[in-house]
Amino acid sequence: MTTQAVAPAILYDREADALTLELLSDAPVKRTVTVTKGVYADLDSKGRIIALEVLNASRYFPQKTLQRLTETAQSLTLTEAAKHSGISAATLRKQIHNHRLRATKRGRDWMVTAHELANYVAKYSRPKRSIVFQAA
Repeated sequence: MTTQAVAPAILYDREADALTLELLSDAPVKRTVTVTKGVYADLDSKGRIIALEVLNASRYFPQKTLQRLTETAQSLTLTEAAKHSGISAATLRKQIHNHRLRATKRGRDWMVTAHELANYVAKYSRPKRSIVFQAA
């Protein structure tokens, strides 16, 4: 798999109080290293940093900033992602397992951010599709 540069994403998970800077969203994580207490770097198989994560982010960043990030990092279930993209939930699930679509598991559900879904659709969709997300 070739790693393509995509728009970096800054995501905040309020439940986990974790801030993530995603640099290469389609690269599988080979290992995670500790930068300092509570700050971790995900590396790909070539040792490149593909993401940085800050745990207990509310200790380091203003709440107002984190709130704005929460609002822009819209998480979707696979059913919701399928409706937005026109790609079946089963296909999206397969793409998660093939490391083409980055998602997180919450309980029994896979969750994908609007950012990751848009990147996936732009890169892999045939014919090329576009996704428009409306503000809630």
